[in-house]
Amino acid sequence: MQIFYLNLDTEPGRRAYMEAQFAEAGVSGERVKAITPRDIVPDVLRQACDKTRRHWVSPTELACTLTHRLAWREIIERNLPMALILEDDVVLSHRLPELLAAVEPLSDGLDVIRIETQQPDVRLGQPDRRNDTVELRQIHMVVWGCGGYIVTNAGARRLLGPLSRLDVPVDAAIFNYHLGIANQLRTRQAVPAGIANGDAARQLKGEVFATTIGAVRRPTDEPEPTGLRSATDAAVRRWGGIVSRRRDRIRGWLDRRLRGIEAVDIPLL
Repeated sequence: MQIFYLNLDTEPGRRAYMEAQFAEAGVSGERVKAITPRDIVPDVLRQACDKTRRHWVSPTELACTLTHRLAWREIIERNLPMALILEDDVVLSHRLPELLAAVEPLSDGLDVIRIETQQPDVRLGQPDRRNDTVELRQIHMVVWGCGGYIVTNAGARRLLGPLSRLDVPVDAAIFNYHLGIANQLRTRQAVPAGIANGDAARQLKGEVFATTIGAVRRPTDEPEPTGLRSATDAAVRRWGGIVSRRRDRIRGWLDRRLRGIEAVDIPLL
């Protein structure tokens, strides 16, 4: 399977890190030169980053999305059946080739297959495709990050065509069902995973690289309320938390009994 990894010219350390991992796993990855905000056409930058609109992204988030789209275009232009797309700070499993070989025959009719593990307790449906190495399960929650995922040719065409969005981050476009785009994508999670990202990567190797996104979508430094408002807010938080926990327990019970959904701590192969 073709592998693309996304890397900025200004990050040679990340490039060397990825190339070393490819050599260790016995695979090769093709570098896609990452886009920076300075490379973006002003009209595109202005429209996607317009904070007066309901959905908007920072210039860095937009550059990240456009970089992922470069890899999707390569899939279409080369008429590849599918490709693995990696960001340049993930931890690869030594058995990545085995996982890719197992996933490929299960991918018919799908758009995106997420092969990363990042957080514990991911809400997944029961396996609907499986073999001796891997299971594919439907995702039933919002998951963040696009550190490692397979896009099929059909998926690339949909993401660049009718489902194209530049005003939301790329991981939200693919994995945030609240936006509606993800609901139209035929997406599955691979269990076990082939790469680790975020907390899962840090548990394996510690902090590999600092993030280059660092985009703050909304202000977070609002002053704390005082007086009566503060006391009222505290009560709302307290009782609201109790209601929320009870609601979550009831939802969890219904999901397990009626829908077969369970919280899964996705291991690395």
